Amino acid sequence: MTKIEFLENLRRGQAVSFGESVLEAPTDVVCKPLVDSLETTLHQEEMVRFWAETASFGPEWTGQLSWLLVLRDHLLALTALVERDPGTQEAKAFKIKQVTYPLNRVACETIDLDYRGGFNLHLNKARVVLKLEGREIEISGKRITPKGIGLFLRAVLEGQSR
Repeated sequence: MTKIEFLENLRRGQAVSFGESVLEAPTDVVCKPLVDSLETTLHQEEMVRFWAETASFGPEWTGQLSWLLVLRDHLLALTALVERDPGTQEAKAFKIKQVTYPLNRVACETIDLDYRGGFNLHLNKARVVLKLEGREIEISGKRITPKGIGLFLRAVLEGQSR
């Protein structure tokens, strides 16, 4: 998917889906800065091969939103969090951090595939752990299917073989 298609889909519906994996911006308020940040940093000709949402906000905007985008030659890790006023606990800022890693420096540490169903086996659960400059990132979550995890890994491997 091109950068333009990706951002138009995200802007239009606050979510982008390949069917096996979904990225979702929880509200319009959050969607706008996410789109703006990606529009600014991604090259106009960039391709988004696949993606995964590895964390989303909890109740009352706790935690963080974490996305991984498999680009043409890089893996982009995007995290977003809400900064609160210490006195009132009201949201006062939305912070976005993007880190890119060349795909040729991404290592797959672990692949767990769980097939179930007796004689009619099907992929029930999957998990991939990537190693990025000494840091481990697990690819799993409620918005990516077991097949989507395999497709995410395939996108990384295809990018590495370019």
